[in-house]
Amino acid sequence: MTSTVDYIVAYPHPDVHPSDSVQRISMCLRATVKDLHDRLVLLFPEHATQLKKATFRKALNLATSNVNTTSRGPVRKWIHDREGEEMPMYLLLKECFPDSPDVPTSYSIQIVAVTNEILEDADYLDDTNGNALRMHTRSKEAEQLGTSLAPSDSIKDPHNVKATVYNPGGPRYGRPSFRFGPPTVLFNNSLAVLKYDLEHLEKLTPTFVYVNAAFKLVTAATGFFDNEAERGKEIEQILPAFFGQNVKWGTPIADGKAKPDGVLFEGPYACLIFELKNEPGLGGDPFLQSLVVYEKVIKHQYSGFTSRSNFPVVLLSMAGNCLVVSTAIYTDAVYADKLLTIDLHLGLCGPANVLRVARVFTAISECTDELSRYYRRLQPEAHPSVMYPSPTADPPENQSQIPRLEFFAKVDHASGTQLAIFDEANKRHAIYLANRACSSTGSTSTEVVLVKFTASYDEEAHLLLAKHVPPLAPKLYSCHRVIGGLKMVVMEYLSNASPLHRFFPPNPVPYSLKDEVVRHSLKKALELLHSKNLVFGDLRVANVLYSHEGDRVFLVDFDWVGKHQESRYSPCLNPEAKLGVDKWQVMEKAHDEANLKAILKWL
Repeated sequence: MTSTVDYIVAYPHPDVHPSDSVQRISMCLRATVKDLHDRLVLLFPEHATQLKKATFRKALNLATSNVNTTSRGPVRKWIHDREGEEMPMYLLLKECFPDSPDVPTSYSIQIVAVTNEILEDADYLDDTNGNALRMHTRSKEAEQLGTSLAPSDSIKDPHNVKATVYNPGGPRYGRPSFRFGPPTVLFNNSLAVLKYDLEHLEKLTPTFVYVNAAFKLVTAATGFFDNEAERGKEIEQILPAFFGQNVKWGTPIADGKAKPDGVLFEGPYACLIFELKNEPGLGGDPFLQSLVVYEKVIKHQYSGFTSRSNFPVVLLSMAGNCLVVSTAIYTDAVYADKLLTIDLHLGLCGPANVLRVARVFTAISECTDELSRYYRRLQPEAHPSVMYPSPTADPPENQSQIPRLEFFAKVDHASGTQLAIFDEANKRHAIYLANRACSSTGSTSTEVVLVKFTASYDEEAHLLLAKHVPPLAPKLYSCHRVIGGLKMVVMEYLSNASPLHRFFPPNPVPYSLKDEVVRHSLKKALELLHSKNLVFGDLRVANVLYSHEGDRVFLVDFDWVGKHQESRYSPCLNPEAKLGVDKWQVMEKAHDEANLKAILKWL
């Protein structure tokens, strides 16, 4: 009598590729349903959280022709028709299937592991990249945006401010420190050009009208007013010179849920939101108030068509004579960035200051004009591109050098696999999958590439290892600077490779993985880098990928590479990386060698 029984289990999660979602699993005769659950967690560690909520349902003899992209079809139909008998975790598997043969019929599914989300979202199971589900989730999350408080009440005291930010769907603008994401300008060309113009104001030539209005604005801003209404009345007379007469002043919007000091609309879409406070610190932060107004607009005014756009907007806020220019978008959450903060004043530098303000408003006005044109062209059809970057070259005239890519997924930072839902940790990074056009033998096809947006990247070090035979790093296709202070790195996506730590206990070890493969590859990689006087600086198991195809090892993440005894480690070095160095310490080859020893000891 055999000591094990094979079961074929389907886990039809939208973010698991159909070819992987059906697994033949051998279990011992004494195994329980809980044991099967633990095995699935090993197979899909990136879904461990979801699997904790999974239930196992009988689906005996649910036949599929083969394990390929069609294998979800019968499962999807089964979910729609009936949920099946639930198998309690404590039961022995053989008690669930007392008549089951030792070796089930090929591709006859016996068990389906499902969560409530899978049952509810069965219509999205055939979406290979999971974007239909992400768009659906995004629309549902839009209903949770914002606080129940009015925008002005959201910022009145520290308790309300904290509640506003921590509220489900609250804004992400770098406060507290972990609530941030990719720069807003990465997702819209008009916002990107605004940021570029604000950083290169000397290139702008304002009109006489703008210069005159700027002088009036600076003069008014430097004055003192008994109350906010008086200051607002003065500023309201000046701003139309920059934006025309289309700004609505003190008008209830978003079904009456918000009443901003000013808002510039193109149809139903807000291009600019303006908030004013009489003095800094009195009445709260006008920037955050404008951000809450933006959330209210998305939730109440854009309801039903959130899938059309990421809703780029300019936020303009003033408190006394302090002017703040910001941008915001809605992708998987609401994100905002402050682009410019200046004090408006005259004095000995008055002419230069007035000219600067005129140039600032020239840039803002050109941006809102572009946003108006963008919203006029907006199509009614939903498209997942609203969740993904649309990078702009830095400088913009180099846009033709940026490769044309079709982004379709975000990558889990820990596992390198594409994400179903963007969780807290993965909202912060900017690593994506995209389709890249490539030509071969006279025909054009596409290949999946990994695209990383990062503040620093050593192209030389990456190419050095990628060009080695055999390669010790993924192919590097391009590296370009984009607006947002980032580099856009396009590289080969190693779909069959995973971080080294995923192949060791408690995870199963591939029979072909040998210590000497890792040892030899890493030693060779460091030898090449050190020969060029380069220090890798971030050598740990998370940055070592192993591919079972040919027993290959690759080094990834060249963000921290620096010159031996010249460069320094990041002042934001994460102590959890356990690299044995301190923040801002001078980089040395010996640090790489020490971390290599640590990896070899770990092996």
